[in-house]
Amino acid sequence: MCNAKAYPGANIDSDHNSVVARLRVKLKKVLKATVKKHWHLERMKDEGNAVNYRCEIDTAVVGQKQESADVNGRWEHLKSTVIKAAELTQKQRGSTKTLGY
Repeated sequence: MCNAKAYPGANIDSDHNSVVARLRVKLKKVLKATVKKHWHLERMKDEGNAVNYRCEIDTAVVGQKQESADVNGRWEHLKSTVIKAAELTQKQRGSTKTLGY
C-alpha cells in the first residue's frame, strides 16, 4: 500500500468516512497445464507388439556405441530410446492434463 487517506463523509448524520488508497500489486505467474502421455500397456500382452517393442529398443541400444561414460548421459539416451520405441509400436490413450500446482 503506497498511500491511504480518509475523507469525511457527506452531511447526512453518519459517522462513516470514505477511504481512498493507492496500491502496488505484484501478480503471480500462472502455470500452464502439462500433458502426460499414457500408453496402451494392454497391447504389450500381445506377443507381436511386445516383440516389435523389444526389437526397436535392442536395435537402438546396440547401435549406439558407449561414447559417453557419464551416467546421466547414458540414462537420458536409454530414456529417449524407450519413449521413441513406445511411440513407434504402441498407441497413446487419451491424454490427461495435470496442473503445475
